[in-house]
Amino acid sequence: MPASILDPIKEYADTHAEPLSAIVSEALAAYLAREIRRECPRCGVENAEGSDYCKSCGEPLSREAESEAEKKRLESKKDLLVRLLGDPDLYAEFREAYLDVRDGEASRPIAEDQATLIPEPEQT
Repeated sequence: MPASILDPIKEYADTHAEPLSAIVSEALAAYLAREIRRECPRCGVENAEGSDYCKSCGEPLSREAESEAEKKRLESKKDLLVRLLGDPDLYAEFREAYLDVRDGEASRPIAEDQATLIPEPEQT
């Protein structure tokens, strides 16, 4: 049988398989160790790969988590608005507080571009 050009490679692999295997395993482990940690952009804490939120500050770490967090924020605002507009007493309290802030009577002023009058809710 004629000699193959792969014979020297096969011979090397046969005699050095254990050391090569250890080197490859070590290199793979080092690579995976880097890949399984994800640094939080807000606080810098390392989190496990696949984590959706930072274990320290709760910042979303993936696009899916960011999208879900934004969806929850919008739902929360929507729920508050529905409650606010559905309860005349609560709306009156909110409107009074808003006007105090707008007119500088509260301790926390708002920006000029946010100082629009809130209309009265429709009475049904």
